[in-house]
Amino acid sequence: VERILETHRRTGAPAVVPTFAERRGHPVIWGSALFGELLESSEATREGARAVLHKHEKEVVGVPVDDPAVIDQINTPDDYERLVREWNRDIY
Repeated sequence: VERILETHRRTGAPAVVPTFAERRGHPVIWGSALFGELLESSEATREGARAVLHKHEKEVVGVPVDDPAVIDQINTPDDYERLVREWNRDIY
């Protein structure tokens, strides 16, 4: 997270995204220039924040990381439970 925040401070990019295996992940660091669009745009309402990232594709900065967890999807309680089971399996 520190590398992503530092990249945002250094570049001033409207969004900075961690990447793993050329896939974008989480957390996304959003610049204040996009706050209004995230909250009010019809694209963001219909398609989520991904639509805003796509619209500003050329301005988004990716930060390669060595942690595959950045590309895990945790959108539902079932997703969370699945990831907990996977992590526990890897640990024990």
